[in-house]
Amino acid sequence: MSLEIYNKTKARVNQSKAKKVANFILKKYKLKQDVTLVFVGRAEIKKLNNFYRGKNKVTDALSFVYNDEKDLGEIVICLPKVKQDAKELGLAQSSLLDTVIVHAFLHLLGFDHKTQKQFQIMERQEKEIHIELKNS
Repeated sequence: MSLEIYNKTKARVNQSKAKKVANFILKKYKLKQDVTLVFVGRAEIKKLNNFYRGKNKVTDALSFVYNDEKDLGEIVICLPKVKQDAKELGLAQSSLLDTVIVHAFLHLLGFDHKTQKQFQIMERQEKEIHIELKNS
């Protein structure tokens, strides 16, 4: 299991914090596959969102599931969007970034929120992870 992090933006990322969150999830779910975490700008995430999901807009994160023997997948996070959302919600950017990483990882693990039941299950997992992370 390995975690690769790439920052394709000019913004500073607290990579040690991102690694802590990601590695916690990898251990919690006993994952053996590799995961890549990529930080990008608005133009890149919009292009990917349009190409893969048919949504021509900026989003905070995309999860690409590979789920093969070696690679679980890739998470692409738009730092400017996370920063904007944090400001609008009155949250610390680092706190919202943790939430986005957890949410995106759960998508890699097969969780979704298309139905109310799926939303509730995923939300429970997110809360559990945040509590465990806080206490670790």
